[in-house]
Amino acid sequence: MTANGTSESVQIQFGLINCGNKYLTAEAFGFKVNASATSLKKKQIWTLEQPADEASGGGHAVCLKSHLGRYLGRYLAPSGPSGTLKAGKSTKVGKDELFVLEQSCPQVVLQAGNQRNVSTRQGMDLSANQDEESDQETFQLEINRDTKKCAFRTHTGKYWTLTSNGGIQSTASTKNASCYFDIEWCDKRITLKAANGKYVTAKKNGQLAASVEAAGETEHFLMKLINRPIIVFRGEHGFIGCRKVTGTLDSNRSSYDVFQLEFNDGAYNIKDSTGKYWMVGNESSVTSSSNTPVDFFFEFCDYNKVAIKTNGRYLKGDHAGVLKASTEAIDPSTLWEY
Repeated sequence: MTANGTSESVQIQFGLINCGNKYLTAEAFGFKVNASATSLKKKQIWTLEQPADEASGGGHAVCLKSHLGRYLGRYLAPSGPSGTLKAGKSTKVGKDELFVLEQSCPQVVLQAGNQRNVSTRQGMDLSANQDEESDQETFQLEINRDTKKCAFRTHTGKYWTLTSNGGIQSTASTKNASCYFDIEWCDKRITLKAANGKYVTAKKNGQLAASVEAAGETEHFLMKLINRPIIVFRGEHGFIGCRKVTGTLDSNRSSYDVFQLEFNDGAYNIKDSTGKYWMVGNESSVTSSSNTPVDFFFEFCDYNKVAIKTNGRYLKGDHAGVLKASTEAIDPSTLWEY
């Protein structure tokens, strides 16, 4: 699908995960396909295409294309203990040929007050002691639909959990009350409050512990979203789209525009297809017309939804499609699916 979502041929990008929490991966060598990856990266991104003749005729046939531009031509099914996927063995769809399309939760890297990234490299205990940003420093942020509290999932499928002595470990196989944290948003930084009511901090040796009654600078974390280099926003009244000549942003489109996301020390710069950045103009209207990056702050405060803030005001769309940075409080009109 093109950037505005109006192409005749439907295209949707996503990752495929099997029952063993492994992602479908397309390898360049020999064009082999397997299901062994634990995280979603370039090799794990697939494009679901519906040919124009199928779309226009009301058909349901679709194609799967890898990042290499090659199509799957047979049913896929896992084989052997390693979960290798093979195509062409089965001519009918059974349970082995079924895959689940999973909601793409935000994946983040967290940098503690000591300027080091939180990591699972040392085992069960979570420590802020790394400069790298690999799978071991990447965590999936999962928001509870009811409480709006968040849980952090590691690349091995384990969850952060509060221990009896206030430590933070990655040992929980399923989410429980000790796995949830309250995020307090402080523009470029966040704080995390654990189930014991105390704030998470990095001790002198880097280990995380929920042991502080009142948050200070050392309890501030930098959270970086890493799995949305491009992004689409949809609000109460429709998608956000950009008018090409004026840069006006409408929030009631039936089709979407794709924007590029650039990270800047806890803030995000949002760029359109022409290279212009979002900004706040006259009467708090948000337009995509700046030649230089402008900082916006993301608050992941609901399941699969984000609030976008700048200069102390949240972006709000109305039924007429007007997008403004005009409110100090979060309500349904300030939340955006992404």
